[in-house]
Amino acid sequence: MTKKYKSIFFDADDTLFDYPQAERAALSACLDEFRITHEAEAFIAAYRRHNHDVWMEFERGETDQATLRVERFRRLAVELGIAGLPLDRVSSFYLETLSGQSQLLPGALELVQELAKRFPLALITNGIASVQNQRFAASPITPYFRPTRAFSLRPWRRSASLPARFST
Repeated sequence: MTKKYKSIFFDADDTLFDYPQAERAALSACLDEFRITHEAEAFIAAYRRHNHDVWMEFERGETDQATLRVERFRRLAVELGIAGLPLDRVSSFYLETLSGQSQLLPGALELVQELAKRFPLALITNGIASVQNQRFAASPITPYFRPTRAFSLRPWRRSASLPARFST
């Protein structure tokens, strides 16, 4: 039996958008803006660890998105011994800078152009809506999608009964 698809949904980050590149650019800008003298690779690696941990806490319903935005930088500052880092300002600057990053993965634009000839396309994301909406708007793939708008999703708790292909 052949399945006939009516629409195609894409997860934005790491499927079409190069999130690691966007994240690196935004974090590098933070290093410059706040005159943080730590080596870039150590700073980025520490951020990624803490960001991952805090997002997992968010997904389990243990924290909210407002806390997430600052907590990842608080943990980073503690780990690297960065005293007096203005966490709220760093978080806001990071999100603002990340909002302007719309780098695509190789082949993403061409894939979307071809699929849009045959199917309605939609983007989904679990990212911060205000950031993702700006990233989508700045991207050359946006015209190929149905009206694109990111919505912040509530944390969703994974069920042990779900098949492994649905877990992260």
